[in-house]
Amino acid sequence: MSALRAKSLSEALVAGFAFGTASIFIRFLSFYGVNSFSIAFFRLLIGVLILLVLIYGLLPNKVDVKTFDREILRDIKVVVVMALALSLHFIFYIQSVIDTYIINATLLVNTTPILTLIMSYLLGVARVSRVDVVGVSLGFLGAFIMVINGLGSGGTLIGDIEALVAALLYAIYIMAGKFLSIKDTLSVMSVVYVFSIPVILIYAIIIGVPIQFPLDSFWALVFLISLGIIPTAVGHTLFISSLKGLKPHETSLIGLLEPVSATIYSIFLFGEFPPIYSIVGGIIIAFSIYVVSVKGA
Repeated sequence: MSALRAKSLSEALVAGFAFGTASIFIRFLSFYGVNSFSIAFFRLLIGVLILLVLIYGLLPNKVDVKTFDREILRDIKVVVVMALALSLHFIFYIQSVIDTYIINATLLVNTTPILTLIMSYLLGVARVSRVDVVGVSLGFLGAFIMVINGLGSGGTLIGDIEALVAALLYAIYIMAGKFLSIKDTLSVMSVVYVFSIPVILIYAIIIGVPIQFPLDSFWALVFLISLGIIPTAVGHTLFISSLKGLKPHETSLIGLLEPVSATIYSIFLFGEFPPIYSIVGGIIIAFSIYVVSVKGA
């Protein structure tokens, strides 16, 4: 296995476990009455502030501003597409977590590997082998088995549809990210986040939803800041960085760790031990990641 591929796999794995915290933070925030647009807006705002601190505070000598300015202008169309897709993905995914069960939302949004696999083939971004198809299929099957017990427990149709729309938007975001030529991942992600924020604001204004900052609740503020740091600044930055050494559908497959990690967090936070469906599904997902990773070594 090459050094780049090993690094990319490590980044994608960390991103997968970071993503698992998102649904938990979102559900807690909904208990405090914070709407999906506000959660998405402040999630991105906090995320970009964290990245700017890293870029200009902790790593000031590693950013070549002149070179980056030239590169960002060259890739501006890709950045705009990523920003549009990411902002709308956040809105639809966050709302799906509120409107349906977390397990439904995390399963349906993780149909992204299937969509990126199809897009990769249609756009000619990457060759798709039989092993790729088997690996992605196993990953989706594992996620389905892991939550199959919850799919029949009354999740609302609107929430499920929102999760599927979020999956499509995230597939577009991933495919666009593959066309980035910029090597400075931290800087380009900060620009993507900055461009995403006004999209959410404009959308909220159009449909008349207020942006609310939960200053009146200490814990809501803690959950909001944590959402901006862990799954956003850390998770999404590492996720895009991992595209340098992985195919789009390989990276999104590892994103299937989200429902697995969310289950693990639930055990420690709420004492909710997973049923046999979750255990079997988690094993299949782990095996599918192994199949795809070893194939490309």
